[in-house]
Amino acid sequence: MVDNEQVNQNDAFGGGSLMAHNVMWSSCRESSDHGVYNSWNRQPFIWERRPGELPNLTPKPFVIEHNFLISNYGSGYGVDNDDGSENFDIRFNVLYEGAGLKSDFSGHDKLFHGNLGIALELPCGVGRSIVPGTKTSASTILSL
Repeated sequence: MVDNEQVNQNDAFGGGSLMAHNVMWSSCRESSDHGVYNSWNRQPFIWERRPGELPNLTPKPFVIEHNFLISNYGSGYGVDNDDGSENFDIRFNVLYEGAGLKSDFSGHDKLFHGNLGIALELPCGVGRSIVPGTKTSASTILSL
């Protein structure tokens, strides 16, 4: 049992992370605030400077793919992109229970596609938990 999220990504330094081929469950049992994966980007970093170019503030995309994320015991979401999270490609995952994806409080350039949501309370991007800048497409929702 994990009392909080399984993975927490804070402030997006440089980007380019890959989270793939995991089975994760039973997280965030104390607060139900988020879920298996939680991110926020509150602080920009200058992370790369190529010869002859200005410093770069835009992180490389974070990729979350080919995971089975179970939001049981009141966990709110499989993936929670919170507080300015940006530059995510969330694809080809199975999200069971909870609400699938939360993307709020600013942030931009997030793709959510090719995912399978099963028994979701608020299916993958429907409703108030998605902000402009998140593109949701071609995900399948199965209600039980």
